[in-house]
Amino acid sequence: MEAGLVKALLHNKESEVLEFKRDQYAFYGGSNAEKAELLKDILALANAWKTCDAHILIGVEEVASGPAQMVGVGDHLKDADVQQFVDGKTNRAVKFLCGTVQVDGRVVDVIKIAQDQDRPIFLKVDFGGLKKEVVYVRRGSSTDVASPDEVAEMGAADAARPAPAPTIELEFANPSTRTKFGHDVQITSVVLIDPPPPPQHPMLPVDKEWARIRAIQQIADIGRMVTPLPFRTLKPKEVRAYREQMSLLTAVGFCVRNAGSAPALDVRIEIRGNTTDGFVIMDSSDLPSEPGQFPMSAFRSIHARLPETQVAKYEGYWVVSIHVGKIQPQGDVWVDDLVYIGSKKPVDVSAVAKAFADNLPAPLEYPLTIRIEIQERVYREEDFQPERKDDE
Repeated sequence: MEAGLVKALLHNKESEVLEFKRDQYAFYGGSNAEKAELLKDILALANAWKTCDAHILIGVEEVASGPAQMVGVGDHLKDADVQQFVDGKTNRAVKFLCGTVQVDGRVVDVIKIAQDQDRPIFLKVDFGGLKKEVVYVRRGSSTDVASPDEVAEMGAADAARPAPAPTIELEFANPSTRTKFGHDVQITSVVLIDPPPPPQHPMLPVDKEWARIRAIQQIADIGRMVTPLPFRTLKPKEVRAYREQMSLLTAVGFCVRNAGSAPALDVRIEIRGNTTDGFVIMDSSDLPSEPGQFPMSAFRSIHARLPETQVAKYEGYWVVSIHVGKIQPQGDVWVDDLVYIGSKKPVDVSAVAKAFADNLPAPLEYPLTIRIEIQERVYREEDFQPERKDDE
């Protein structure tokens, strides 16, 4: 809350959208009757017919002529405490915020009651002199009880409003570390290359390290290093192809957020990009199996859970489909099923993401960019060793 807004409000008179309180509410340590004063003022301003947000300024005294005077308060309301106090007592949630603002050396409390409210709002049970199912409403500078006709008008106005829509936001992310990267992500693909041959000179010995690596790459009995399946012998080129592909790939995840005030129902994400020479994208089901190991597909049953993130490839373009499900207001969903991206050469890949939801009137679109840099690395001896598992 800005000090400038508070100073501007001082030049207004009490109304359906403004209340001045010289002294702090007896909220902490007060009786139910004393706390009911705060509750009644919030309900009345929430139910008021207004064209802007309403405010309660605490520590401000209205004067007969001229702007209201700030006297300040020493004790302050905590937003979480007041929210918890109001929550559960009303038939509908009240949208408001409590804050503390310093203006010209004086510290005042401000309660901001949003214009957008689902009315009528009333208590579900009696509390401190306030009656259940009675609709309190602000009229001018005083609080009154709404008439049956006025309550009906509130309900009709509420029904005529369009239903609030969720606001879905999509970002690249690392679900493990809960890190968001925005709409652009930069990764590095490692390209494995053969070691360069040493300078040849008839009087100099052959470089032993170079000779050993070359021998490993060309060795026929590679089964000494990678355990083969019992029915066939592994070939060095199989290991090379596997290492070369895996070194290109980087795992990339997503975070989907609902920044709106309404739940997002059955959220789906579709990301589409054009096929680019050298660019690789796949989901977990398409990852290559290590040579000498049973492919993971051999262990999948027809009842196995499909990954929430799936990559489909078509002529000229590819599509990533993500099923997210329901997202509560202000909630984040970290997509654990990753995509694997890489390239054999530097490239910037542009894509368009669309967010769909059952209660979203039209899909939301986001431009995405994948920037891939290339790092060359010479083959090492361990590249031809079997991958170690976590339980080994």
